[in-house]
Amino acid sequence: MTPDLSNWSNRKKITIDSSKVDDNLSDFPVVIHLDTDTDLADGAQDSGNDILFIASDEQTQLSHEIESFDSSTGTLWAHVKIPSLTASSDTTIYIYYSNSEATNQESVADVWSNNFIAVYHLTESGGGIGNSEVYKDSSANSLNGDDYVSASSKDGKIASGQVFNGDGDYIELPNDTAFSPNRATVSAWAKFGGEKGEEYILDGRGHQYWIKEDDGTEKPSLGFRTTDNQVLQSIHTENLSGFHYVAGTFDGSGAQLYVDGVTSTFTAGSGDVATSSGASIIGDYVGSGYTYDGAIDEARWSSVARSDAWISTTYNN
Repeated sequence: MTPDLSNWSNRKKITIDSSKVDDNLSDFPVVIHLDTDTDLADGAQDSGNDILFIASDEQTQLSHEIESFDSSTGTLWAHVKIPSLTASSDTTIYIYYSNSEATNQESVADVWSNNFIAVYHLTESGGGIGNSEVYKDSSANSLNGDDYVSASSKDGKIASGQVFNGDGDYIELPNDTAFSPNRATVSAWAKFGGEKGEEYILDGRGHQYWIKEDDGTEKPSLGFRTTDNQVLQSIHTENLSGFHYVAGTFDGSGAQLYVDGVTSTFTAGSGDVATSSGASIIGDYVGSGYTYDGAIDEARWSSVARSDAWISTTYNN
């Protein structure tokens, strides 16, 4: 139920550029970033509890998650679920703030309700000693990750991500059947340029699918094992440096690798994603010693093969 908006003193109009949306998309999580906004700094609660988002009808509240809010500068990073995002015309929403009596307006799990298995923003700081459930999953599944990351540095594309030292750092996710979908999408922002060799960015369900930096290169690669006993591998053609958005899908007919929203390579195959009883990992293929040397941000798993438009719009955003 939308609260009485007359209790909010201020709002701003936000326009989502349709030229950055590659097709009509439903229930799409958009990143909203306000950088050093003095109005928000002066008007919003320090906690950000009074920040909410309203659709273009100026009535319907949109589900949102605040990843980061600095009340001293008004810098905000938020994820807002847009029910209908169109490529034919700009989408208008509003951010409301300035209500000293408001309670927390977030609806975190609902932002990630569209076939997401798990979503990790990696804003937390760990100590590398195996503490459980340090890295939070924003989806309703609450598949929180255990901390084996000794590096304390933060680096990312959206708010902040986690730096991995390449010498044993990783995040272990639950050994859960949710990570064994028949169809899948895995994605992350990763900072390339390490010289360590083969390094894993994401590893799914006991090494049944993965995104990694290929051995001896800075080329991202994707792999899926299928129930037809195939290993489908796709490797990007160019070495990379700095942050890049890497995503991989399996749709039952093959594995597609995307780099920065663009299709890179495709490997034909068939069947479902193979199942396993192993854990999923961020920053390693567990037990392999192929830990990532660099930063990872926005690690996400989905139980569907996302469309080209979904992935490219995510990158554009």
